[in-house]
Amino acid sequence: MSGLFTFLIIGVGSTAFIFSKNYMVFHKARNKFLLQLGTLLLAALCIAVGDNVVFILVSWIIIALLLPSLIGSDRDRQSLQAEKYIRGYLLSGTIILSIGFTVLGLFVGSSNLGEIIRVAPTLPDTVITSSMILIISACMLQSSIFPFHKWLLSSMCAPTPASAFMHAGLVSSGGILLIRLHPILSERIDFSLILFSIGCLNAYLGNLWMKARPDIKSSLGCSTISQMGFMLMQIGLGCYTSAVLHIVFHGFYKSYHFLASPSVVNLKRRTMAEEKPTREHSWFFLGLTLTFLMYLLMSDKSLIHPDASLLIGILLSLLLGSSAQKIGRLQGLSLPTKAMFSIIVIVCLTALYTSVLSALKEHLYIDADMPLMTSHVIIFGLFLMACYLSTLKFVKNSSRLHLLCLNAGSPNLSANSYK
Repeated sequence: MSGLFTFLIIGVGSTAFIFSKNYMVFHKARNKFLLQLGTLLLAALCIAVGDNVVFILVSWIIIALLLPSLIGSDRDRQSLQAEKYIRGYLLSGTIILSIGFTVLGLFVGSSNLGEIIRVAPTLPDTVITSSMILIISACMLQSSIFPFHKWLLSSMCAPTPASAFMHAGLVSSGGILLIRLHPILSERIDFSLILFSIGCLNAYLGNLWMKARPDIKSSLGCSTISQMGFMLMQIGLGCYTSAVLHIVFHGFYKSYHFLASPSVVNLKRRTMAEEKPTREHSWFFLGLTLTFLMYLLMSDKSLIHPDASLLIGILLSLLLGSSAQKIGRLQGLSLPTKAMFSIIVIVCLTALYTSVLSALKEHLYIDADMPLMTSHVIIFGLFLMACYLSTLKFVKNSSRLHLLCLNAGSPNLSANSYK
């Protein structure tokens, strides 16, 4: 697990660093920017692999101090306001995390993370509950989970390489710390259900706000909020290996899109011109059904005695079903070609995901193997219902809802709200 996180952080961080050397070539604070970026890379690595709580807290403080400075590199009015606003947010999260770990460390009598995890189940319930609430809250703030998402949306004025590393590596640090605390979370079903519920809400809201944003960069920011919600859903289900894989895939994906923002805009325009609007949902259901059957077959899951990870298969099916629907809308391709292309994409991606996931599970041994409970089904059902309602024509055409989404996805609601 530490190796995967190290691979992600060094890969994304070094790419952003190399990109910055040319991107910031005429910037007067170029050397300072590169130094801060390198320091943030080391801090993120310490959070991912550090064994001492003191080192983790110091790294958290470094991120809270240097990341806002990186965002405000241009030193104009907007970036300076964002720097001040974000620093307040992140320092608040650092204080909350420090209190949570201090409580655990005092009762355990050690600052070693492994020792804290080992002794934690023997501590009084009030101590575990109070300290974990603080730690989870700090991790949610760091990962821009609703209602702590405003700081990330306020960072859109950051230089492109800073945004790439922030969205791909630093924002995920909250989820990385939660995954490292998985033995404690696995013992508390109440924490898991809360995390799953918040993850569903965050994934839905981030996706809703993303569709309302008028520019590509803020759309990517809302997409990050949504993806952090999906990550939290997987943690809440006890599917920690899936969460690790999600963080790594999302990190490289989001880093690429931020560093290639102009190309993304041109690609989006070209794709929209090539798509043909359709009301047919056959492509979506074809992709959904094929993906789910492939997932059941390759992951050896059972519908008779399902576990919580079955919901991950449904999420994967919805994702690839949407991809098949987009393929079905493309013009210039015959029906058999579209069908064959959709099947190849679905089979290859599902096989890749399940095989990598299976290999990681055999190596990491961190999943909780949580049974699928009625609470999971109800919460996930409400999530799917909300997602479906947001696709209906009268909802998409609602000017009031569009206005609410614009305001909710704005950096500073009080100063930059839409009317």
